[in-house]
Amino acid sequence: MALFVHKEESIPITKESAPRGPLQLLVLERPVDFDCLKCGVGRHTPRLVTLDRTHTALICEECYGRLLSKGVSLKSEIQHIRPGMPTRMQISGKRALDGTEPKEPKEPKEPKEEGSRVPKRMVALLFGYVGTAFSGLQINPDVPTVEEELIKAMEATHHLPPTPRGELHKLSWQRASRTDKGVHAVRNVVSAKLNQLEQTVDEMVTQINAQLPPTVRVLHATVVTKSFNSKTACTQRTYEYIVPTYAFIDDLTPFPLHPLTSHPPTSDMTLLSLSLPENAAEQYQAYRISSATLESVRSLLAAYKGTHSFHNFTKRMKVFDSATQRYITSFTCSDPYTRQGFELVTLTVTGQSFLLNQIRKMIAMVMMCVANQFDQKHITEAFDKRTELNIVPAPGFGLMLADLRFSAYNEKLHRLQAEGQQPSGLREALEWCQTPAELELKERIISEILELESTHHTTCLWMYAMRRNVELLHQKSQHVPSDDQLEPQS
Repeated sequence: MALFVHKEESIPITKESAPRGPLQLLVLERPVDFDCLKCGVGRHTPRLVTLDRTHTALICEECYGRLLSKGVSLKSEIQHIRPGMPTRMQISGKRALDGTEPKEPKEPKEPKEEGSRVPKRMVALLFGYVGTAFSGLQINPDVPTVEEELIKAMEATHHLPPTPRGELHKLSWQRASRTDKGVHAVRNVVSAKLNQLEQTVDEMVTQINAQLPPTVRVLHATVVTKSFNSKTACTQRTYEYIVPTYAFIDDLTPFPLHPLTSHPPTSDMTLLSLSLPENAAEQYQAYRISSATLESVRSLLAAYKGTHSFHNFTKRMKVFDSATQRYITSFTCSDPYTRQGFELVTLTVTGQSFLLNQIRKMIAMVMMCVANQFDQKHITEAFDKRTELNIVPAPGFGLMLADLRFSAYNEKLHRLQAEGQQPSGLREALEWCQTPAELELKERIISEILELESTHHTTCLWMYAMRRNVELLHQKSQHVPSDDQLEPQS
């Protein structure tokens, strides 16, 4: 057995690693005392590294790891600590070989006072909001967002520590579904590690709501498992789009023309800056949809069911990007109903997940097909990767996130509780009943939608602008690839 000679004492070597240049890691039978040549700190350990195969020029394992991690800098680092190194010397109590004094051992940190560290727990917050005044849900510098309001409220109630907005991931902050600018939500979920204060979840909800504006409401709080992620755990998302039935007028002849000859507006803010001719809005509002047109709308919506490539229904994504594949469970249209003089329908779409602007572009395509009396074929053609369309999304004011499902998480939680691996009553399934607060919030959202339509005539303006520029919707790309070019080249 090889021996390691240290201070004239021979100690058996139990393990020798392969040399890494001038360095070699040794494991001795028992610990020895030495000062590291690199950091100068005194060590007492059986694991040490020899420099240039000497038994006296020793480096600690921590410095060895740092040297190796520097890769190409290893040679220069070794040269830095080698100059002037004597061939034989006793290391303990001497200077480091680079001539610097050994570093003093770090003083142990003082233990934190008992109670100074607040325990945390993973919580899922069910909340809703009127999205008109916000530039979307997700936090974004210099613009008002729903998450910013939530975070400020939870910091004020000490459920969240003051956190730089770029470091929210340290609290496992995640949202189940993002919404665009102006889009509302009756039900959305964020999850994060919140401070565990001495209060019930109902008290927490009340305290947070007291710090929120009236357009944002926390509806429920649920303690979830430590690894819970609201985005990946969400298995189904349902959106509703409330729209006046005159969005589906299939003949513009009886209605006044709008003097808009430029390209269609590309944002809701552009729509709000336009105006209709006198008495035009009243004539639109008096429209009532026919049963034949209603069935046509329902037939067109049904074409979206199933798995398709929605590359024409989003933006900033390549045609061959596999992420454009989305599964739509259902897309329905309600019977007409009247509110504040408007005849309305609610379009309800359910799917696993949605792309940016996807729902609004899907609805816009249906409106255009009804206006031009097109059938399902024009929608199915939009799924073809050889077809590229320029679809301007429908206004976002009428869109709301209505419901979320966490089926897989709930099934797993019930199974673990049945097997005794998860205490019953400690955590609840993410299943909610409608509460008066939720119904009040939804009513507020609908009133906001109707107020915008009554004041700014957003659907009227968008509808007519699109129909005056309908050729843009069916403008195919100049290059149509052949069948053998459909698959991307590897």
